[in-house]
Amino acid sequence: MKRLTVLLLLVFACGTAASAQDKYPSKPVKVVVPFGPGSATDIVMRIVGEHMRPILGQPVVIENKPGAFGILAIEEMARSRPDGYTLQIGNPGTNVLAPIIYKKKFKIDYDKEVTLVTRLSEVPLVLGATTKDFPPKTYAEFIAYAKANPGKVRYASVGIGSNNHYDMEAFAQWAGIVLAHLPNKGGGAAITNDLVTGDAHVALLNAASSMGVVLEIVRRAAVQALNSEPVATAFKQQMIRPVPSASSEEAQAWNKAEVAYWKKVTDEVKVELPD
Repeated sequence: MKRLTVLLLLVFACGTAASAQDKYPSKPVKVVVPFGPGSATDIVMRIVGEHMRPILGQPVVIENKPGAFGILAIEEMARSRPDGYTLQIGNPGTNVLAPIIYKKKFKIDYDKEVTLVTRLSEVPLVLGATTKDFPPKTYAEFIAYAKANPGKVRYASVGIGSNNHYDMEAFAQWAGIVLAHLPNKGGGAAITNDLVTGDAHVALLNAASSMGVVLEIVRRAAVQALNSEPVATAFKQQMIRPVPSASSEEAQAWNKAEVAYWKKVTDEVKVELPD
């Protein structure tokens, strides 16, 4: 399978920043998280945010705003003043896939109103399986079982059109198997429960200008925090790999390539999306 990671991104509202008399930042910086507390995205931002605080000289305040494929969190960030005090963390599901496949649901022009500051980390995904009435015990046994029982192996995802929905469908095509989708709107913890109860057989799980100046301050603070020993230790304990962008230009180039990749996936993997 091409990808077994979730890339976490720090993004920023575009626009013309109001001229600030105080040096940035002069007050707390808010980061909107499109998932609930305890999610991989939430964990990463809390670890990084805690170590951005002494670098920025201001608290980094986390606001969890799950729902609507990340659109709620993205739009709250995008509607804020473009002054660097409201950021949003996301992943390819919320900040690449959603603007592609749910473009009509957005009340903003994502491409014009949102810009990527830096990549933050890669969170490994593992193919988890239920132990309840499911015979396969190894990967090879799983593939063989799925091939012998087309359409009968159920996999859970965090919802229709999510990146792990597309990832599983792309994986199934690559492996030559047919799986049944069991979408769940409850997030990562909910699909883990699906495996515990046996409702699902398998799932991909998380192992755990003046404007330009502001963007660069945020990027450098995030990167410096990522490179600090406490963050490195905390990430290692959670099996998270830091992947900071060396520059804003590199972040934008990565984002462009990622959009192209997911557009290719969404063209090849036909998913019936909800209205």
